[in-house]
Amino acid sequence: MINKAVSNIVSNNNGQVFFISSWANDSSYSAKVCRLLMIQTTNPLQECVENALLYSKFNNPLAINDAAIYLFTTALEQSSAVINTTSLQLVWIDRQWIGAANDSAYNSDGTGIYWIGNDDHFRKVDGRDKKLLDENMNSGGSRHYAFDRFQAFIVQPWLNISETTKTLVVSAWNVLPSVGFNLIWQWTNYRANSIRCTQPVIDDRIGVTYIGALPYLNAININGRLLWQARITADEEIDRFNLISNCLALNTETKIIYVLISSLSTNQPEYLSNLFIARIRADVGMVLTRINVDVSLKSSILAQCPILLDNDMLFLAWLASTDSDTTQLSINGYPQSFA
Repeated sequence: MINKAVSNIVSNNNGQVFFISSWANDSSYSAKVCRLLMIQTTNPLQECVENALLYSKFNNPLAINDAAIYLFTTALEQSSAVINTTSLQLVWIDRQWIGAANDSAYNSDGTGIYWIGNDDHFRKVDGRDKKLLDENMNSGGSRHYAFDRFQAFIVQPWLNISETTKTLVVSAWNVLPSVGFNLIWQWTNYRANSIRCTQPVIDDRIGVTYIGALPYLNAININGRLLWQARITADEEIDRFNLISNCLALNTETKIIYVLISSLSTNQPEYLSNLFIARIRADVGMVLTRINVDVSLKSSILAQCPILLDNDMLFLAWLASTDSDTTQLSINGYPQSFA
């Protein structure tokens, strides 16, 4: 079998990294849930459990709950699934309630699992068969969102792209059952120069949402007002390398934001490849020295969101396609205090 697809990587507080890898040949297919131990050493240990139900032709999403007990993913292309982080066994899969997507983002607050499905419905289940929420957002937005566990609202972005303009729209929705599902605020930025934005990230302690759409990173307060806007790339650099902002990670202790920026496509000969991580002070929006990632100028790569381990290391994973139609996962570590 050859490797066909790999999920994003996630980590727990013990420095363990998890991912799902799908394999296939002409007659069969399967998938493996894997855990990497001792990843900060030169000889990490890999443990995997095979389960064909988790096979996917796509690079499915993977999330981990706060207690690091469960992993969440999309299985059978449209069903949510729960995996135990200790045994790596499938705990529960929703065979009846179709509504997940290959790019759904999963969150958990201890009372259930949240995600936005391929039909633009915001859903919540209790981790088994009980359905707790099913609301049509009617937003036409992306399936990526951030969840404020303290205030019980979600923030969802949407890029409105026309022939002449690119507009970033960020909306906050109340998800408290006692209040009802409703729009709280909406913020619009008409200065975007990108066809993709990052997922939003919320600092629960201060209620600030961070989201990037090149050339800017934006900080929005709990009332939907812009706190600061930092330019993290030049327009000339965006055009030369066909850059997009993929995703971001926030270290709430050091107050540093890490934004992954890469070339959108490497199959177009007029573009060179570029991959780097922009670093920004979350409190004041000051742009720091970026972390440049060495990739072949003509390589075909799909970078994943940075993973932060404590305040020391940042791990970046990317998928590289080969001529034999296989997918190779590379994981590299960098110091967070890169100067």
